[in-house]
Formats: sequence, structure tokens, C-alpha cells
Amino acid sequence: MPWKVLLLDDGIQVEYIVKLFSEKTTEQINPVAKEIIGNVLANEFGLFTPDFALTNFDDFFIENILSQRERDILARKHSGWKFASKYQDGMSIFSPAKHKRLLSIYDIANIFAFDCLIYNIDRGSRSDKPNLLVEDDNYLLIDHELTLPFIDNEVGMFNMIMAKFRESKLDYNCQSHLLYPIIKSYPVKIKQDIFSEFEDTLSKLNINKIRTTIADLGELNIYAGYADRLIEYLRYLKENAHSFCQILFSCII
Repeated sequence: MPWKVLLLDDGIQVEYIVKLFSEKTTEQINPVAKEIIGNVLANEFGLFTPDFALTNFDDFFIENILSQRERDILARKHSGWKFASKYQDGMSIFSPAKHKRLLSIYDIANIFAFDCLIYNIDRGSRSDKPNLLVEDDNYLLIDHELTLPFIDNEVGMFNMIMAKFRESKLDYNCQSHLLYPIIKSYPVKIKQDIFSEFEDTLSKLNINKIRTTIADLGELNIYAGYADRLIEYLRYLKENAHSFCQILFSCII
């Protein structure tokens, strides 16, 4: 369970949601790195995420602010840097039935395409946790620790994903995505150009920004698994942006 904590932001106390991952989870799926890379990538695609920070808890906070139960919980978690997302007061959890008209067609297409690109399995698998917040016509994407699975394990998954791309296939269960029923329901005439904006952005993606982010995280002992695969993956998709978006189109017709 994440904690809501007051952090100092330019000398002002601001509410953040701090995620606490276990040592095992941190070693297996590199969640802190993925949260940050996910946010950086989302912003590169013009998608909106909350402000984020890296934080840790000093001895004074642990000994004088936390209860004994909280200290016990913290002791079982990874002791390194923690990912913190700025708390969003007043925003609602996205519901397709209630809120789909709040998002434009291109917002929906870009979010869907982005999650297909990062292999996000956590935006739609649970109706009570869609990881998409909305307010009026604004939205925020949250929670990206369950993405980019091919940087966690041996090379087999990565090779399979790349082989599927070369066969014009997507090795991702897009039908389970929160926005799939909405985008699937659009008339074919609309869907033909629905990924044009995403394709243009992908073809101009600044991969050096991701490479620099990974290097900066490494300086803080926050590792991103087999990060070289991510750079190769993004480079391939950038060079084949049109083909990737054609694969996405084939998934929704």
C-alpha cells in the first residue's frame, strides 16, 4: 500500500504518494526505474503524468514520525530511493461508462498506443485500478511499474517481441486494455488515421533522453535491468513508426 507523505518541494510541504516496493520486487522488475522511464516516455509522447520525485526517509522521520507498525512495514521494504508521485486531489478514477467523452479521440488513441508500446499490463486489468485519472477534460497517467517486461528477464521475451514485430504482429493483449472497447467501437473511417499523431511523435522520439535518464538513475544505484534492450527496441520502433501504427490499426479493426 502506498503512503501519502508530505515532502518538501522548494521549501513548501507538498503531498506525494510514495510507493514502497519489496527487495524481491525491486530485484525482479526494477519498478522505480520503470516508473521514472514511464513518466519520461509519456511526456515525450505529449501525454500527461503527475510531477514525480525520488525520496528516502531519514532516521528522524522514521524514529519520530512513523508508528511502530509503520516502521515494521518500512523495514520489510527496499531501502533505496523511492518513487513519489504528486498527490492529485479532486481527480476521479477513469470509468469508460462515465468519462469516455472527457477524452478526445486522439487522447484515447495516444494513450492506447503508448501502453501497447511499453507493454503496460496494468491499465485495465482491474476496473477499480485503471491507473488513469480524469477531471473535466484533463487526465493523468499513473503507475508504470508493470511495463517493459523484456528488460527484466533473459533474452527470450525480447527476441520474441522483436520477431513478432517483423511479422507485423503485436505480442501484447491489447483487448484487455481499459480503452480498447472505446477505440474498437469507432467507425473504420475514423480509425484509419487515428494513430497518425502518435506515429509522427514516435518517428521523432528523442531516444537520447531515455538513454540519459537510464544513466542518471544508474548514478543513484537505481537500475533498469537490461536497459540496452530498451534502447534497441525504441530505436527499432522509431525507424519503423508507420509499420508499428499499422500493427496497432490491425488490432482495432
